[in-house]
This record gives sequence, structure tokens and C-alpha cells, in this order.
Amino acid sequence: SKVKPIFARKKTILASGGFIANVKMREDYNTQWASLGSEVLTSNSPGIAGDEILMAEKIGAKLVDMEFIQLFPYNNPASGKHYYLDNIRPSAGAFFVNQEGKRFVNEDEVRDVVAGWILEQTGQTSYAIFTQSIIDTHSDDSVAMEEVDWWLDQGVLSKRDTIQECAAYFGVNKYEIQKTLDRYNQYIINGKDEAFNRTLVLDLCWKGLFICWRVCSRCITPWAVLRSTDMQRS
Repeated sequence: SKVKPIFARKKTILASGGFIANVKMREDYNTQWASLGSEVLTSNSPGIAGDEILMAEKIGAKLVDMEFIQLFPYNNPASGKHYYLDNIRPSAGAFFVNQEGKRFVNEDEVRDVVAGWILEQTGQTSYAIFTQSIIDTHSDDSVAMEEVDWWLDQGVLSKRDTIQECAAYFGVNKYEIQKTLDRYNQYIINGKDEAFNRTLVLDLCWKGLFICWRVCSRCITPWAVLRSTDMQRS
């Protein structure tokens, strides 16, 4: 087969895809987070490695907005894939604790903020806490129900009679998590989250089986923008 060169007379749009599977590139362009090394997972394909971006740069394309790497919380630490259960989380009133059993963020915050704080915690992981009653309200969602069974089998979700039993399964400080739960419920009774000023979905977490769901942050680059020296930024 022959190589046929194509010359653009005015402007060229290059649909290059991202580069998030290329750890060196994301570390080179990272300006927001302490580290985006190999320990930070991604659900993107291994082929999203920025090859087209690097080729374009070699022939003179100027790169812009490369630092806008997104982080997303609520992912499986075993695979980096997004949990479908996250569709339940907003209505679940779930709260988050770290390995020490303490809350560390306003759960209402935007995803980059929550994800960034997760990266600051021990093991770069956290745990979402809610109760079986929330799962029961989604019993008609077959995907959610199947996922609960999958994650139980995989060991990233624990369902127990008490919050301390859930904590023990993951090696979380069970005494501190009980204090955290008691304070959280008291904040709700009082009508104000005095720790983080959370305002949305403040539901008591005290009835039924407790669900402890291990989550991590993942990184994505949904776009990569290129321009030549005589093109306007778009």
C-alpha cells in the first residue's frame, strides 16, 4: 500500500484522544495533584497513551490545556472501574471515612474535590458508609443488585450487622468509626453538620445492615486540544 500525504490549507482538527494511560505524560503535565503515578488507577483503555499527541507535537503542534486532568471518585480499587453503585450514592446519604475511621471531606463537594481528598488519605482509599435500607429501595434495579453481589465476592464491599464489623473486615479503626457514626447521626438530629457543613441528603444511618464500600479515585483525560502556532485557541 502507498502512503498518501494530505495537506491542510487552513486548519486541521486532530481527534487525538487522551493520554491518561501514559503515566509519564500525566505526571509531566500534572499541576493540580500531589502525584498521578501508577498507583492512581484509570478505567481508560491501555491504548489511551497519547501517541497521536506526541506525533503531532513532533511536527510542530502546540499543546494547550494538557494540565486539565480530571479525577473521579467512587471507583473500584481492584480495577479502577467506576462503580454503578455510584448512581445510588447521591440518594443514599452515604458518608466517607478513611482508614483511621474518620470523615475527611464534605461528601456534597464536586467530584474533583472529593477525589483529591481521597488521594490524601492513607492508602489513597476511602470507604462509603450507608445501610441496607438504601439498597432495598433500589431492588428493582437489577444491575445495582448484581453489582452488590459482585463486589461482595470481590471483597471490596462488606455487609454486616454493625459498623464495627464492617470496619474490622477492612482493617479500619473500629472504635473511631463508631465515634464517627455517632457524631454523624447526632449532627443530623441537630440539623447541622458541624464537621463539614454538609447540607444535602442528611439521613440517619442506623437501621438495618451496614454497608461499607471501598472506593478509590481514578484519573481521566476526556480531551486533548492541539493547535498550530497560527490558530486561535478553541
